[in-house]
Amino acid sequence: MIPVTRNWLNAAAGALVPAQVLTIFSPNGTQLVQYSREVKNPNYGPVCANHWVAAMDGGGSKGDILSGNATNTELNIGVLDVGKAITTLLTNTTLEGLTATLTSGFAGLGGADFAPLGTYIVSQIKTDKSNLRYVFNLRDFGLKLQNLCYLTGDDGWPTSSSDPHTLWMEPMDLLTDVLQNQCGYPAANINSAAIAAYRASLFHGRTLKWELDQPTQGKALLQQELFSPLAGYGFWNYAGQFTPYFPLPTAAPAPAYPLTTRNIKSPIPTFDAGPFVAELVHMMDYDGQNYNTSVGGIYAPAITAYGLPDLTTKQSRGLHSANGGVLYALLAQQALFRRYAMKPRLLKLRCFWPVVQCEIGDLVSVTHALIPDKATGLGLNNHWFEITGKDIDWDKAEVSFDLLDVNWLNATPLQIAPNGTPAWASATLTQKATYGYVNEGQLVY
Repeated sequence: MIPVTRNWLNAAAGALVPAQVLTIFSPNGTQLVQYSREVKNPNYGPVCANHWVAAMDGGGSKGDILSGNATNTELNIGVLDVGKAITTLLTNTTLEGLTATLTSGFAGLGGADFAPLGTYIVSQIKTDKSNLRYVFNLRDFGLKLQNLCYLTGDDGWPTSSSDPHTLWMEPMDLLTDVLQNQCGYPAANINSAAIAAYRASLFHGRTLKWELDQPTQGKALLQQELFSPLAGYGFWNYAGQFTPYFPLPTAAPAPAYPLTTRNIKSPIPTFDAGPFVAELVHMMDYDGQNYNTSVGGIYAPAITAYGLPDLTTKQSRGLHSANGGVLYALLAQQALFRRYAMKPRLLKLRCFWPVVQCEIGDLVSVTHALIPDKATGLGLNNHWFEITGKDIDWDKAEVSFDLLDVNWLNATPLQIAPNGTPAWASATLTQKATYGYVNEGQLVY
């Protein structure tokens, strides 16, 4: 969730016209140049001196725990070359490679109340409209993830099958090592708070072991060995920080934002069918040639309802049964089955601008009388979804979301039964609804 100020929220509630500000910084972090744009309302004054932004496109994001991958769409911003000011700037200043931020607020707000929508690197600049404007191509900081990692083996020779590089560490330590030490990202580009939270909870005290027989690209290593087998992904957040995301079970999850007819613009939102994952196997205990252990799982209710799906296979050289690999596999399978076994619907809807503060991975609630509920019929009421995709229409000041149905989170957790609780057959309706029971064949207790 992108942080916003109280003034921003008040202005958003007043339906004021949104504005965007592009700021490019010099290598020492000082502001070099700034351009602004407001949407469809010439009555407000400019929010900065260079009110020259004429067009914007891109800037969306998608995340998928099934593949372990997330993508950020490049952002293109067209800026008018008023008085040849940009041409003059470019004759003595190189902007490519510099850091740029995009903030958004409302006319009348001060710069401190503008919300940070994205932090980028200036990738390239080109002319447009017969050289009357320049287009700034901005992208995330992911280029360094193409670097080859772990170039030397344990013995100091180039990494190979005869000179492997051994890694023995917790998953979040591997992520930090790849980002910081192998790819050279500064602390400002690493979401250390999110990493620390996962290290202290989901991945606490469990180590993985890899023996790399060749240098590996950072992005491929993280996706294939960490995010995909463990059901997560990493994305670049609004602050330009690489941020891991795993669907961590919590005792009391809560939606970050309510979506209702007050902020949903789509008259009748549409939906697609989600992936069908009800049979899954994790391959582990790699010995340099083969995976010697497989941990499989099925989601019986889905197979009963829909039949046997295609087998989904995950493998990681770092998973070992002697070091918690089976536990990691079962946690990942639980996350994937919960999301994809019952053929979830992927809801697509378009919202008004204030919802721009949501990011992929955020949990939202949806209430809409015209959206069908797969379980109960027409109409959703406080139905929970996870944001898996976000796109922005800058001209219309609208935000589109892809939402994955995760309403199973919107349930009261069953409690551990105290001593003296009767078996299922003798329990009251209140006890059955309150406590967890185990079903083994015909015996329920």
